[in-house]
Amino acid sequence: MTLPFDTNRSQDTIRTDSRWSLQQTPAWAAILGLVIFTILGILAGAGFSRIGFLALSFSVGIFLYQRYPVLYTGFTWWLYFLTPLVRRLIDYRAGFQTEAIILAAPFLVTAITLPGFIRYILKSYPYRQTNLPFVLAFVAICYSFLIGLVSLEFSFRLIRTFAEWVSPVAFGFFVSSKWQNYPTYRKNTQRIFLWGTLVMGAYGLVQFIAMPPWDSYWQQKVVEEVGYVNAIGGESGTAIWGTTNTNGTLALLLMPGILLLLTRQSSLSILAAVIGCLASLLTNSRTAWILVLIALFIVIGNLRSQLQIKIILFALVVGLLVLPLANIQPFSGMISSRLGTLSNVLHDSSFQGRSAQYTEFLEDGLLNPIGRGLSSVNHPDSGIINVIAEMGWLGATPFLGALILLVWQMFQASRENDLFMFVARAIAVPLIISPSGNFFSALPAFMIWFFAGMVMASHRYYQHQLNQP
Repeated sequence: MTLPFDTNRSQDTIRTDSRWSLQQTPAWAAILGLVIFTILGILAGAGFSRIGFLALSFSVGIFLYQRYPVLYTGFTWWLYFLTPLVRRLIDYRAGFQTEAIILAAPFLVTAITLPGFIRYILKSYPYRQTNLPFVLAFVAICYSFLIGLVSLEFSFRLIRTFAEWVSPVAFGFFVSSKWQNYPTYRKNTQRIFLWGTLVMGAYGLVQFIAMPPWDSYWQQKVVEEVGYVNAIGGESGTAIWGTTNTNGTLALLLMPGILLLLTRQSSLSILAAVIGCLASLLTNSRTAWILVLIALFIVIGNLRSQLQIKIILFALVVGLLVLPLANIQPFSGMISSRLGTLSNVLHDSSFQGRSAQYTEFLEDGLLNPIGRGLSSVNHPDSGIINVIAEMGWLGATPFLGALILLVWQMFQASRENDLFMFVARAIAVPLIISPSGNFFSALPAFMIWFFAGMVMASHRYYQHQLNQP
C-alpha cells in the first residue's frame, strides 16, 4: 500500500534521467497543463488565475513528488525562478494586488516534502549522523514556532514564516535521502541552472535596456504602496530584478547558476555564464558578488591542480568576454559606481546603518534566552540576529549547532573528481557563514539546504560505492 507523499513510489526506480521519456509523458503533460492554464489566464486578465496557479502548482508538485521526484526538484526550482514574473503579468492584465497569494506557490510546493520528513523523525530514531543537522534545525524551528504561538498568538504571518523556515530543511533532507540516484540529481541540477541562468539573466538584460510594460506598471504600483523604489531596485533604484521581485533575489539565484556552469563547460555554458555575470553586476548586489568570490576561492582551494587550472581558464574566458561589455554604455555607469563602494565599504552609508542595527538587535537578543518567537523580528540584513532574537539561546543553540555540524560534514572525505560536489559545497557554506543577509528562511534557506543535501547525498553515494565488493 502506498501512502500519500510516499517517496518510495517513484520513477527513480524505473528511469534515472530527468529528460523526456515515454514513461515521463504524464509528468510533462501535467506541467504543460499548468503552463497553458497560466498563459490563458494572463491573456484573459482573469483574477482567479492567481489562486488557480497556486492550486495547480501544488497539485502538479504532489504528482511529481510521488511519481517523478527528479522532475519535482526541477519544477520547484523553476517556480522560484518564474513565479514573481507570472504575478506581474497577471497584475498587469487583471489589476495590481498588494497581497500576492500567488507568491506562495514555490513555498507551498517545497512544503510537500514536510510530511515525509516528519515521518522520518518520528519513526527512525536513532538518526544517522548525516541527518542530524536536519533534525536539529527542525526541532529549533518548531520551538520558535511554539514560542510565537504563545507570545504572538495564531496568525497567517506566523504560519507563513514557519513554512519559510522549515520547508527548506525538509526539502534538503528529501534530496539527501535520494543518495542512491545522486548522479541523476546532479545532472538535473546542472541542467536546471544552465537554462535558469540563461532565462533569468537574459530577461534581466532586456529589463535594463528596455523595461517591459508589466514591469514598469508593477514598479510604479510598488513605489506607490511602499513609498520608495529601493524596495525593488536597490539603493539606486535602477538595478535589475529580472524574473524575481528584488535585485537581491535575482543576484542570489544567479550565484549558484554562475558557479554551477563551471561544472558543465561548453559553448552554451560560456554564453550562460557571460549573460549571468553581466546580469549579476547590474543587480548592484555587493553581497552576492562577495559570495561568488568566496565560493570561487573555496572551490579552487579544495581541488587538485588539474581541475584548478580548468576552472581558472574557464573563469578567465568568461571574464574576458564580460569585461568589455561591462565597460560600454549603458552598463558601465551603474556598474562602476557600485564597484567603487567595495573599496570604501566602511564609509558607505548602507554599511554604517546596518552596523548600528546589528548592535541594537544583538544586545536585545542576548538578554532574552527564551526568544520572542518566530516572525517577531524579521531583520532583513542578518540571519544570525533573527535566530538569536526569535529563538533565544534555547532555540539558537540547536539551530546554530545544526549549521556547524552541517558545515563540518560537508568538508568530510569526498570524491576528488566530482567537481559538482565541490561547487555545491561552495554555494552552501558562504550563505551559512555570511554576516550580512537573512539567509536562514525562504529562498536563501532553500538554497542552503538543497545544496547541503546534495553534498550529503554525494558522500553517502560514494561511500556506498566504496563498500561494494
